[in-house]
Amino acid sequence: MRLALSACLAIAVLTFSLPARADVAQEYLEIAAWAEPNTPPEHNKLGILRYWPKDKPATAAAILIPGNGGGAASFDIIGRWLAENAGIEVWAVDRRSNHLEDHTGTDQALKSGHVIAGGMYYLGGAFKPLKPEDVLYLKHWGLRTHLNDIAEVVKQIQARGIKDLFLGGHSLGAMMSQAYAAYEPTDGRPAHKDLRGLILFDGSVWGPRPDGEVDKRIAEVQQKIAAGEVFNAEAPQAAVLSELIIIAAGLDPEGVSPIAPFVQDITKVTSPLTNLALFGMAIDTDFKDLKFHALSRAGRLADADPNNASAPRGWVAYDKCGEATDALALAKALSAGRGAAEWYQPSALLADIGKASQATLDLPEMGLKHQKEMNLPVIAFLANVEGYDFANGLKKYAASIKSKADIHAIDPPGTYAHLDPIVAADAPTRVFTPLKAWMTGVLAAK
Repeated sequence: MRLALSACLAIAVLTFSLPARADVAQEYLEIAAWAEPNTPPEHNKLGILRYWPKDKPATAAAILIPGNGGGAASFDIIGRWLAENAGIEVWAVDRRSNHLEDHTGTDQALKSGHVIAGGMYYLGGAFKPLKPEDVLYLKHWGLRTHLNDIAEVVKQIQARGIKDLFLGGHSLGAMMSQAYAAYEPTDGRPAHKDLRGLILFDGSVWGPRPDGEVDKRIAEVQQKIAAGEVFNAEAPQAAVLSELIIIAAGLDPEGVSPIAPFVQDITKVTSPLTNLALFGMAIDTDFKDLKFHALSRAGRLADADPNNASAPRGWVAYDKCGEATDALALAKALSAGRGAAEWYQPSALLADIGKASQATLDLPEMGLKHQKEMNLPVIAFLANVEGYDFANGLKKYAASIKSKADIHAIDPPGTYAHLDPIVAADAPTRVFTPLKAWMTGVLAAK
């Protein structure tokens, strides 16, 4: 799932922040990342969207890694819930590329309340997106660098006195979590020794694929990296567009979208749209045949008014059409932190995770030395939809480790799309509560 316009429109978020609940505190931290030797020191940093219960100190924490092209705000809903209901800290991670982004215009839009005001920063020539040649050091930001970054997050939490740590993620983030558990960081201590369990949301390494197609794609990415294409050069502009779409949906969901006319070639809708309708189209599976990246079952586009062609088409809420996720609630949740889109996602990470996945994480030359001895308890939640082969991958993964993998497939199939396990309106019942019970059992068994 390369970051492209469709993916950005689907999952990108804003830089404004909702107030935390009275009993849940929230902050955004920048912390030192691993000192990757080819990177300018000022760019070895990470962002953390942290949640914790106010009423008493947490004794356990969960580190959550976002999916492909995503960011920490993907976990706002579950982060708040776990802090409030399970009494743990949640450290949702923005990968190191997020701090390269320029949010001047989006910040202006949020401060002024006018999307166009912020948008003009990007359209008027002030915005200077990075070019691959500006950040050639991204070719060194592969899987090992990102796993070393996770090790730094582990150290930061341990330094605060919290020793019981869970690691998890969504999609690509789940794969990275699996990789970390098999990894040997620079200090030589097997990474899984510092964890209590793994949490996988609709993601898994898939194991060997003999058809050669994955190897071909990995080789193509590596050739591009060698030629200096260290990230998708179209991504920053696409991310800006998606940021503005989300800002508009959050500020004025029922207002007429000023952006819709500029993306008619994607939406295939020529009539006016509300801001929420445009956001809904960007994330909903109803539009999987367009250039969007369908991630959620979040409602449907309202019918046009036959008596008024100029009336904007709105968005029908999920609970009015038998779907799973509240689009407006999702837009607001995705506003936490600094943003949930990677404008400059390193291609090296995708190439490396492909190689590691093919090898089922038994790849010593990449530092993945401990897969066969990995004995952490694992829990996985599958959206159980077509297009992702995570179920078969989890079977192969479970056979490669000593411990038990507790796999929950959301039933009936198709009720959840890829992002829904961490954002659906009923996820607290179907996902979060079973997760809490599992975590409680793991901690009680120590």
